[in-house]
Amino acid sequence: MSKTIIGLCTFLLFAVSAFGQTPPASSEIVAEANHLISRVVHQTSDQFVCEVIPSDNNRDVFEIDTCGGKIVLRGNNGVSLASAFNWYLKYYALCDYSQCGSRLKLPFKLPLPTRKIRTNATVPYRYMYNYCTYGYTMPWWNWEQWEKEIDWMAMNGINLPFIVVGQEAVWVNTFIQLRIYGKRDQGMVG
Repeated sequence: MSKTIIGLCTFLLFAVSAFGQTPPASSEIVAEANHLISRVVHQTSDQFVCEVIPSDNNRDVFEIDTCGGKIVLRGNNGVSLASAFNWYLKYYALCDYSQCGSRLKLPFKLPLPTRKIRTNATVPYRYMYNYCTYGYTMPWWNWEQWEKEIDWMAMNGINLPFIVVGQEAVWVNTFIQLRIYGKRDQGMVG
């Protein structure tokens, strides 16, 4: 019983400490947003400028504007910048970036926004997937598939993908401690 309590306390300590981590620097956020844009629109990515702005009353926010003939995307974090980019693609460039195939017929010179757009997130956490989604085909994905999925999630405002990883190891350790797991049970878990 005491091992269980110690294990639970250790887990909670690590879980709480994860929330206190220092956020990435603005330059890192901008660099990652620029990489995402380059992966999606390739040759026209130099027409975008990304900037980090403060959150709006602790809510995620993005802006789309124009300056000096460039499309300016602003957001308080990487997901907000990616969401601004997706909003631009949908409503200005009239394109679609999807998980199952994309329609990205972009002109060489992208259309500039006609007015400044500012959008706030209505909820702090936007999640996707369910308890078993990860177990269907995702374990066999390569990095290219994961990168596209992560880009799509960020572009659609997802900041909390629900993927349960490592639960089988916890089950096995628990069963071993309870002495109800042996060689014959190895095919049951994992």
